[in-house]
This record gives sequence, structure tokens and C-alpha cells, in this order.
Amino acid sequence: MDIGPIICRYLAGETTEQENRMLSGWIEESEENRRFFYDTKAMWNAGQAYRENDDLASFSKFMSGVNRRIETVSRKKRNRIIAAISATAGIAASILLAVFLTPSQTSVQMLEEPYFTYENTSGTARTITLEDGTEVWMKDGSTLSIQRKFSEKGRDVTLTGKAYFDVVKNDSAPFRVHTGNLTVRVLGTAFCVETDGSTGDTDVILERGSVSLQSSDGHNLATLTPDHKAEYDSDTKKLRISSVDAANIVLLEYNLVSMTDATLYQIISRIEDDFNVRLSGSFDGLDRKYTFSYLRTNTIDEVLKIMEYLTGDRYEVVYKAE
Repeated sequence: MDIGPIICRYLAGETTEQENRMLSGWIEESEENRRFFYDTKAMWNAGQAYRENDDLASFSKFMSGVNRRIETVSRKKRNRIIAAISATAGIAASILLAVFLTPSQTSVQMLEEPYFTYENTSGTARTITLEDGTEVWMKDGSTLSIQRKFSEKGRDVTLTGKAYFDVVKNDSAPFRVHTGNLTVRVLGTAFCVETDGSTGDTDVILERGSVSLQSSDGHNLATLTPDHKAEYDSDTKKLRISSVDAANIVLLEYNLVSMTDATLYQIISRIEDDFNVRLSGSFDGLDRKYTFSYLRTNTIDEVLKIMEYLTGDRYEVVYKAE
């Protein structure tokens, strides 16, 4: 798989949902892939900054942080990344070579800004894969501020708007979603958060796992279990918890089919029913369980590719109703 162009399309916000999943899987395959991705991301940002910034002093400061991030990358590997970026992003390779291969620049050491921000104005939900592999579906009009590099003590993001989080588990580094008046603290789980930037009111819906809800000063308010919704009123500082059908809400709000601890048999049956098809392939281990999700807008071919990545087995459509 030629991953370079896919990475660059992802950084430009032009990938499909299937490409996002393929990229996420590729990143998780090895530490080398993970480092390659973030080195490419650093170079992409530098190239964009060079092209848009006419203040050379500010650009030099920006570059110091980027070079610190990739100072261990070999010249051969840098050239490989540069080729992918220049081919896809329209940034001249000669500019990137000058930026990254000048000895006087690579020796500069300065810190980057601690956060960067995504603002979704695309008109639809947008998927973002974070540094640790966590996936976030942001609704239109939402803003997410993210640590440039997660620390060993925790993974912190700040949300305004509405998003669904599928968090990769890390027992030693809790994942925290800050909303101003409320913090959602998890180790690894899937949940929805909606926060109103003007009032501070926040709703949390838990699909799987568990989450701890804390006040802005760190006081524990409640622990949610699956299929429950917490509504926090910032004026009264009260929390109301009720039962909900979380999977159905995720489907309606994000067009996302999410199956938790589902057997292979259940997954195959759901796909066949959703797409009105019959599948052929390996049906060994039908009782094996997976956490499996796909968008209703995905094609059947895209969903089968996700299945292949997840299970290691290939499935094909043998019958499709007209």
C-alpha cells in the first residue's frame, strides 16, 4: 500500500472514511509506522507554514520545534517523506529540502505551542484519528483542542460542540475531555459529549466501558455505566442521569453503526441485513468477539475491507438483492 499520498490527503482533510480506517490500522501496525506518520505531519505543517508565513523570524521559531520533533530522522527517510508531501500537497520539494536539510536549522532547539485546534466547518461529521489511535467523530460547528503530544500522565483534549469518542485504552494515561465546567475522564471507552460554549451545559452518553465525570476543580461527580446519559446544568451545578439506547443515538447522530463485543456471527448478520446481501468467506470462530463499527454511508466493499483488517479473513458478496 502506498501510504504516503493517503497520509497527505488525511492532513489536507481529503480522505474518505475508509482511508481513515486504513491509515489508522497502518499506524497501529508498528512503532516505525507511527513515527513515520508523525514525522510526515511535522514536515507537512512546516511546509504549510513556510508557504504562508512571510515573517522569517516567526517561521524560524516554528521550525525549531519541528526540527526537534524529527531530528533523529535519517536523510534518506526525510527524502522519502518529502517526496510524498511534494507530490500530494503542491509544496515544492526544493523548499522542503531547504527547510529540513540545512544544518544550521536542524540544530535549533525551541518548544512548540502545547495545543493545536481542529474546527469542523465541513457541514458534516468529520473523523479525526489522534496520536494514540483514538478516533473522534466531530459534528459540524465543533472545535477540538488537542495536546501536540500526549504525556505519560494523561491525554487531554478540550471540546466545544458535539463529538463521539472511541478511546484507545491506556491504563497509565487517562483520557480527559474538558468542556469548561465538566471533565470526562476515561481509560478506554466509547461515548458522546455535547457541550454548549455559551452556557457551559454538557451532556455525556456512554456507549461502552465507563467514564468518570468531574467538576472543573477535579471533584468526582458520578461514574457512568453503558446506556446512560448524564446532563450537567452549569447554573445549578446539578447532574441528572437517565437510561438511553446509546447505540441507537450514535447511529442517528453520527450515522455510525457501532457493535461492542459482538460475535463474528452477529457482525456478519448485521452487515447482511443492512446491505441486503449474503456473504461468503471463512466462518470459523463465529463466536469470536470484536468491537466493530462502520458508517451507514460506507459501501459494502468498504465495510468488507474493514472486516478483513479486523479479522484477517476475506469476505465476498455472493448475493445482492436488487
